[in-house]
Amino acid sequence: MGIQIASKAPRVSHLLYADDILIFSEANLKKIKKIKKTLNNYCKWTGQRVNFKKSMMVFGKTVNQRRKKEIENALKFSSAIEMNYLAIKLTLRRMVSSDYNKLMEVALNKLNIRGKNFISLEGKMVLLKSAFLSLPIFLSTLSLVPLGILKEFDKMCRDFLWNKKNGNLGLHSASWKELCKPKQKGGRGLFSAVEKVGHLRAKFAWKFYMKPESLLICILKAKYGDDLWKNMETKGSSSTWRIICNGAKFFINIVRWKICNGISINWLKDAWILDRNISKCPTFVSNMEINNYKLEFFLKDGEWNLEHLQMFFGKELIDLILKIPIFINQGADQIDLKKKASGCSVAAISQAYFYKEDANCELWKRLKNVKLRPNVVLFWWRMYKNAIPSFTFLFYRKITSFTGCPRGCKKDEDNNHIAGECDKLKKVIFWLNKWGIKVPQFVCFHDCLKELERMSYKNPLVVNIYCNEVFLV
Repeated sequence: MGIQIASKAPRVSHLLYADDILIFSEANLKKIKKIKKTLNNYCKWTGQRVNFKKSMMVFGKTVNQRRKKEIENALKFSSAIEMNYLAIKLTLRRMVSSDYNKLMEVALNKLNIRGKNFISLEGKMVLLKSAFLSLPIFLSTLSLVPLGILKEFDKMCRDFLWNKKNGNLGLHSASWKELCKPKQKGGRGLFSAVEKVGHLRAKFAWKFYMKPESLLICILKAKYGDDLWKNMETKGSSSTWRIICNGAKFFINIVRWKICNGISINWLKDAWILDRNISKCPTFVSNMEINNYKLEFFLKDGEWNLEHLQMFFGKELIDLILKIPIFINQGADQIDLKKKASGCSVAAISQAYFYKEDANCELWKRLKNVKLRPNVVLFWWRMYKNAIPSFTFLFYRKITSFTGCPRGCKKDEDNNHIAGECDKLKKVIFWLNKWGIKVPQFVCFHDCLKELERMSYKNPLVVNIYCNEVFLV
């Protein structure tokens, strides 16, 4: 018969994945013997055999020791308090920090091995993104990894990136938050283990609405209800429900509602007008006390209730609302992704919404087409973020009292100086122009970035020469 999580939930007798099977049953000796008979019959029919060394049983907390022993003798399986299945620990208790020690050990060993080699800053970023930051993704997506573990993991990555080869502490010239932004948003494409978790779990919230007939969703709905956001703060809920609810907090920003009956839509907090929710926009002013936040309040017989709309919204917004279609024949309200035609995953869409556009995003896209070396692109990115350890930067950090150029230019060594005013750079530009390569010279770093973006369309070779020239000088 299997087991039942909630009174209205479907019973679960077994779960299959590839060549593994999980069987769920009451700790009843009579039923266990029937299960054993079924397994033996299956083995006779197919010629397959059960591996008794790899098979095990996990008992509930209420099963006494005598009954455990009887069932062990009947099935010839060893019992365990917990077990690992598909790299996830299955246990009947709350997971604690010590359960994830293996993750930290693997990460620490990798960082120690790589940290002994001489690697450039750009090389370290590539290693972090490809080899280290991917380690906790699978575990943190499917289980409730403590926040302290993820923060410690981020700290290990930051130390690997900035600390010196001999183990001495290094200067963190750029913030971890800026480094973790996507390259399209003006960052360096790394990601924080803490901030990435919610975006990855957003896909489970999407499946909650898109696959209502799946076994897991049927069980969760029977126990916690159909409205994911309404029952988000349920105390004592299971780990699975808490993971889905955590993803729903990020999922709500990237979806819009298709209006049918208005029962499931919160007209103040949900997106149903131009992909935005009203609570984040100063679209209406009302001194009335609001008691009903369901959109059905503004609907009547499958059409918009103009009288109720006029109680809260102005004329321009009412005209816009009246143009929104109502699909009354489709039953319940439906949810949809705002950017479903983008070809990106739910996690990618959620992450793109989370980060704001950088002022010079277009420049970094153009520099990619200029085909600069990665360390040159990183140098210019650090220039833009004021993350170059120049004397002005060190003075701001109170590490030195001298702000001038070390070459004796008698000017402060800031971005303007590095990008055009340095005497050494002027000499190089002079010789390049004398050889027939028309390289520009700038006084202001901001003007330099604008001109490089403009020139990248018409003369990318000159941009390549100038960027490499400043980097080498």
